[in-house]
Amino acid sequence: MPVLGHAFVGLATAACVQPLDDKRRATALWVPSVVLLAYLPDIVSQLASTTGFVSARMASHSVIFAIPYGVLLGVALARLGTVQWTVGIVVAVVSVVGHILLDLLVASDRIPLWPIVLEPLGGGWAMLPRNGVGEILIFGFGYVVAVSIVRRRLTVLPGTVSRAGLGIVVCLFVAAGGTHWLRSVRFAAFVSAKESLAIGQHETALTQLDAAMLWPSINKESRADYMKAEANRQLGNTEIAELHYARAYAAEPDDFWIVADYALFRATHLEPCNDASSSLETLVDKLNRHFSHHPRFKDVLRKIDTRRNARSIP
Repeated sequence: MPVLGHAFVGLATAACVQPLDDKRRATALWVPSVVLLAYLPDIVSQLASTTGFVSARMASHSVIFAIPYGVLLGVALARLGTVQWTVGIVVAVVSVVGHILLDLLVASDRIPLWPIVLEPLGGGWAMLPRNGVGEILIFGFGYVVAVSIVRRRLTVLPGTVSRAGLGIVVCLFVAAGGTHWLRSVRFAAFVSAKESLAIGQHETALTQLDAAMLWPSINKESRADYMKAEANRQLGNTEIAELHYARAYAAEPDDFWIVADYALFRATHLEPCNDASSSLETLVDKLNRHFSHHPRFKDVLRKIDTRRNARSIP
């Protein structure tokens, strides 16, 4: 996400749409409230990640949900800033939807039409910079232009925002920047875990995955479960491997390798499965119905048959 970009967009929005009067409450809270709206999807996402409520995290970056909850927040914003309720709704909806669009422009893995469309739409675009300097140049310039255009109408110029409001904005920015930095640390641990798993350092990979899955979330829980399942399988921890395979499959039932490796695992360990949806027969059926065109499909089926036959020989 463009951390600095969201802040500049929030500041520009607050500058372009000012409270109707100079009441202290309105002027002190207007700017931080609008900046908070610009960050809101990420705030909801991180709060959801701490509770494991995946659906809330997905909804936070979905346009389909952003519009209705933006309307509700807009009414509250209008009351706070003493602006017309229609103006408050427009500011709130544009702020939240704009956040989602900015995330897509930095090649994010967001799913903006969830739950109707379940595929990410932003992969590979990278139309905006991901580094701080680039964000300052692009979004800072946009902020200056926006303020310059409406400068004659402003009742609270950026330099005269109350100390309380400025303090809240700075705290929001520091919190967002710190969270972004921590996410980069978590992602680095996740990449290191993939490398360790690839060269057979399974215990090291598990330790790195535990570090990668600490707060703040990097939205890789299902992939981490899959990697933990593979590592524990190699270490002979079949019960733990089964748990992580089941979690990964529940989160991403349409990922070929999750389904294939889970099926291979169940073909090797033919203990009774309490959940019919993840039985070997169900997994093989899913492979046949959804992945018959995958280049490794036939190879996986041969391995499944080989392992199943080997276990059935007395």
